[in-house]
Amino acid sequence: MRIERFGAPREFLQRAHPFLLAREAEHNLILGVCANLVAQPQPLDTSDCYFTTVEVGGSVIGAAMVTPPHALVLSRLDSSEAMELIAQDVLARYGRLPGVSAPKPLAQAFAER
Repeated sequence: MRIERFGAPREFLQRAHPFLLAREAEHNLILGVCANLVAQPQPLDTSDCYFTTVEVGGSVIGAAMVTPPHALVLSRLDSSEAMELIAQDVLARYGRLPGVSAPKPLAQAFAER
């Protein structure tokens, strides 16, 4: 299991889109925000943003994004190890976050980590 960071929303979507689209209703915030960022006529500075996937054997099993000053947005994560990888990585990047956007049980488990 490994974490992969992306420098831009277009790269992130190229990798994560099939995973996110498989559960579109659950992932509509990530899909919508990234689509809007990609569609901007003038590229926006996303250098402070965070786009990441967690992968096993070349398959995406989770995704997350932060567009400061907003909360971290988590995809569905069925693996506590994937959650731990994202928690450690986002902590190293930002230190603190204003919140976590995810279904309540997932957000609570993530915040406790």
